Amino acid sequence: MAGDLEQSTEALGEARPLPPADAGPSSAAVSATAADLLRAAAGYVEVAHRGAADLDANSADYASTDDANSGLFQRMGH
Repeated sequence: MAGDLEQSTEALGEARPLPPADAGPSSAAVSATAADLLRAAAGYVEVAHRGAADLDANSADYASTDDANSGLFQRMGH
C-alpha cells in the first residue's frame, strides 16, 4: 500500500498543470474552495502515507494510528 501511494504521488508531481479556469464573478470563491479541497486531499495523503509507513515498519497498529489521527481534518480549518 505504501509503495502504491508513493507511486501515485510521484505521478501527480509529474502531471501537467491545468489551464487557468474562469468562473466569472465566482472565480475567487471557486478558487478558494478548490484550494481547501486540495489541502484536505494533501492532508489525507500525508496521513495515509505516514500510517502505511508506520504499519509497514510494525511500529503501530490500526487502532493507535486511527486514534492518533482522529480530528485531523477538523483542526485543518482552524
